[in-house]
This record gives sequence, C-alpha cells and structure tokens, in this order.
Amino acid sequence: MLENATRVCGAKFGTMHLLEGDIATRVALYNVPPAYAEALGTRTFRPHPEGGLGQVIRTKQVAQIADLRISPAYLEGSPAIVAISDLAGARTLVVVPMLRDAELVGTIGVYRQEVRRFTDKQIELLSNFAKQAVIAIENTRLLKELRLRTDDLRRISAAADRNRRRAQDHQPLFRRSRDGSRHAGGHGGAPLPRRPGNDVSGGEMINIT
Repeated sequence: MLENATRVCGAKFGTMHLLEGDIATRVALYNVPPAYAEALGTRTFRPHPEGGLGQVIRTKQVAQIADLRISPAYLEGSPAIVAISDLAGARTLVVVPMLRDAELVGTIGVYRQEVRRFTDKQIELLSNFAKQAVIAIENTRLLKELRLRTDDLRRISAAADRNRRRAQDHQPLFRRSRDGSRHAGGHGGAPLPRRPGNDVSGGEMINIT
C-alpha cells in the first residue's frame, strides 16, 4: 500500500507511522535511501511540533512542507528533520492523517528530493490510501481479537471436558462405596430372623386354660 501511494503521488520514498498521543512509531518504509535507513535509531520517537508529523498530530489535517531545508524544524536543528533532509535528500513532503472516526491513529508521508509541491489531486489520492490503511489496521485488530476469543473458548471447553471426564471416572467408585455402606449397615438386605413364639401372622391362637 505504501509503495503504491508513493508511486501514484510521484514521490521518491514514503513512510508510515502509528501514533499514540504525540508519540510516533515507524511501521513501514518504502524506497528510503540506504544512508538514511542505516542512520535511523529507535522506531518510537516524539516528532518535532513543526515537522510534517508534528503538524498532523496537532491539527489532524494534511501537512505539506514545500522546502524542508528552510522549515523551522530544520533551521532549529531537529535531528530527525536534519537526517531526513541531509541523508535522504527530502525537500518537499506531504503527510496525511490516518483517522478512525475522529481518532488519529497514524500517518502516511511521501517525499520528493526536489522542491515541487504536491497537487490537490495527489493529496486526495494519498488521503484515500490512508483511509484504506485504517480499514486494514482495524480488520487486523478485529481478527486478532476474534482469534484470542476463539482460543479462550477452546480452553474453556477443554477444561469443561476434563472436569466432566473426571466426574464420570469417579462415579463407579462412589457407587461401590455407597453400596458397601448399605450392606454393612443393613445386613445385606436379608430379612431379620424371627424369634420363636413371635410369629402370629397367619397361625392359630392357642388358648391355654
């Protein structure tokens, strides 16, 4: 996606960042000059407020810098801006926001090595790529959540199966124990012996005078 966005807009190279507040994380590069790629430090950083990224973070709007080498961030000596200008040769750049509803989640930036502004049509195309990127990121997030929930359900189901098997395994032992108790306390279910002279059921009564 970043490659297509860079080419369609007639730029030399491109970058994609994800954002959390004013902290940017570099997640993709396309066709950046090797000298700049080798000089890149940590993937996570706080952009200069007057650079392209910083402007987008502040306004949530498209930011275009016609000539990076006369921009305030470059003149102030911001390491990130100086590096992308001197090592990558960036002169004109445009950065568009990646918005999920009203939330700024990232940016796509494309760069030219000559001073030549991007047209409104090119910026519109780049903004459409940014919208597609947000959809792709959201789909990936939802898919990850679905997989996690599926894994949780599988673990719960497996635990329930194990508990059910344990209960079934213990039932014969419980039944034997219960039957044994009944035999021991109830004479095995046999009738109690009758004592002589106590049987008056069905016999004649003897009259002694």
